[in-house]
Amino acid sequence: MSLQGELARLRAAAGRLAASAELHAGWRRFEVEQMRARYADLARDPLCRPAVEFLIDELYGNPAPLRLAEQLERARGPMETLLPAKVRHTVGAALAFLAAKLERDAKIVERAARFGGERPDWDALRRAVYDAESWRAHTEAAVAVGREIDRLVHKPLIGVALRACAAPARRMGLGYLQDFLERGYAAFRRLGDAAPFLARFRERELAAWKDTEPGGG
Repeated sequence: MSLQGELARLRAAAGRLAASAELHAGWRRFEVEQMRARYADLARDPLCRPAVEFLIDELYGNPAPLRLAEQLERARGPMETLLPAKVRHTVGAALAFLAAKLERDAKIVERAARFGGERPDWDALRRAVYDAESWRAHTEAAVAVGREIDRLVHKPLIGVALRACAAPARRMGLGYLQDFLERGYAAFRRLGDAAPFLARFRERELAAWKDTEPGGG
């Protein structure tokens, strides 16, 4: 889908969530806390910690995906001369993940508003919105973003381009986009080869779904 398409999806989902900001924050806290517990061992590894934090904070727990998309849209003209197409493609993959996730978040929060009471059962609400197939697709999309970033870190000129963009991006009010790119690049560069890390991430996310099934865990 085009940037405009992903931006439209994000705006629509954000609009649905606007009246339930507190519930959405509660759902996001619940999900992030679960993931931090799930990856606590990897987060203790200095090589893996930045990648763990990037996936949790910038993808699953990103508090402002619409802001990222809007900055990318504003950057299209001035930054196209500086940012290689591969970088723009990687951000596009991240936006596709974020748009799909925010749409699911909206469904979960809407159910919580109708049926959740004062203490929503977030696990049950998640299972009402996801099924095994959609959870797998959700996981594969996150892994695909990681693979895209891993490809970038093995191209030396990408790092040069990101450094060249830093000052112009911040002058143009695109600091959130620049920080996203720099953080992802630095995190996956530290891994060296991200394939083993992403394989473990995929395995744990799929196992996490099975653990929430009746009789699972």
